[in-house]
Amino acid sequence: MKFSKKLYYGKEASRHKRKILWRLKHNKILLDTYVICFASNKNNLFDIINANILLQKYYPKDDLTVLAIGESYDETLELLVFLIDNVYKKTGAFNVREFYS
Repeated sequence: MKFSKKLYYGKEASRHKRKILWRLKHNKILLDTYVICFASNKNNLFDIINANILLQKYYPKDDLTVLAIGESYDETLELLVFLIDNVYKKTGAFNVREFYS
């Protein structure tokens, strides 16, 4: 699992940045925390993944690039809207992989 150089946080998640990152890197439980990653399917833009799913031993984490972290599902959806809106306003397209890579 990789983290984007420019990692985005929701309002609540930004209060606990260091704790959340440490827990993600060390496979510890995170309650009601979600990560936004590039989609595993090339036809989609992003995947929203509950952080606790990443604890599973055989979950394919090698190709994951975390772009944003939210501390609730609603906060994560707000981040998702921000990410997509940001790409569209600056490029006029939805090439999120090119924009955030």
